[in-house]
Amino acid sequence: MLNKKFACVLLGTLIFLVVIYANSFSQELPAENLSFSSQVASPTDTHCVAKAGDTNGDNQVTLADIFLFIPCIFKAGGPHHCPFEPQCRGDANGDGILSLRDITYLVNFLFKGGPAPVKSGVCCL
Repeated sequence: MLNKKFACVLLGTLIFLVVIYANSFSQELPAENLSFSSQVASPTDTHCVAKAGDTNGDNQVTLADIFLFIPCIFKAGGPHHCPFEPQCRGDANGDGILSLRDITYLVNFLFKGGPAPVKSGVCCL
């Protein structure tokens, strides 16, 4: 029982820190992150198989996606052992790296009206 309480407090603290961390970033993105692969002609193109920021695959970017992504970043195996495929589902800011910055980007998008997750590669829906 004590471990469950500790885990809840730890998760709550982590979410609080992510939100505080999100407040320290500008919502403006460099222009080079706003484009996606030129091989993709439209969202109906067969190359598009996923949606950036949609880590749980329900075709929506919600708080549940952040909750799935947080343990993935802080787990001992690192971001390369995330439970979602393709990896660009977690790359919300389009920089090609799964990191705390992607979580911050999603928090800004969901709670502060920040820009939508950046389409890249096969994550272009």
